[in-house]
Amino acid sequence: GNLLGGVVSVGDEGLRASVVELAVQQVGLFEGEHLSLRDGELVDEMVDCDGHLVASKVDLSADKLGNVEASSVNITDAELVDEVVDAADANASSLNISLVDVANIRAAAIVRIAQGKLMDETVDADKILRTTARIEAAKVGNVKSQRLVVDHGGLVDEIVDADVLRNSTFRVAVRSAANFKGQRLKVRKGQLMDELVDASASCGTT
Repeated sequence: GNLLGGVVSVGDEGLRASVVELAVQQVGLFEGEHLSLRDGELVDEMVDCDGHLVASKVDLSADKLGNVEASSVNITDAELVDEVVDAADANASSLNISLVDVANIRAAAIVRIAQGKLMDETVDADKILRTTARIEAAKVGNVKSQRLVVDHGGLVDEIVDADVLRNSTFRVAVRSAANFKGQRLKVRKGQLMDELVDASASCGTT
């Protein structure tokens, strides 16, 4: 389950020649004694497009999203914030995404992450073609606690994840992300931050 589902959810028909403007502030926050998150998210996809994103523009800003303050936190096969933009394909489109203070944890004792992330991919698509993207992320996926244990997981997943990137331009700026401040850190088959851009095939992309 999740506290917030897809804010913009589009089925197989996708988006064509459309404009999506979305501003979200102080959403999906948790403050309490203990958070146990399994097979779910505090915030699901912000823009969820099962079909193609064609000749469209997405302007999205999020401030104070999916943050946690607790004594202890357990995350298993889950994320605080799922994909920000999830589409089958993006073609001849424009993406402008600004994330500030997203998916951070302040815990008095311990944070455990098993096969999960604090923040999933910012942009996730099978193919990204002839598309421009500007992505700025500041203060995302950080942990402050006495102990942090990561097992087959991480804090921040890829900023851009695609099988194919072709004839596209990406400008990505990340500040203060995937940091841990505390006494003990244990990472097993994981990482604090994954690749900024992950693509199986790329051609004509900067």
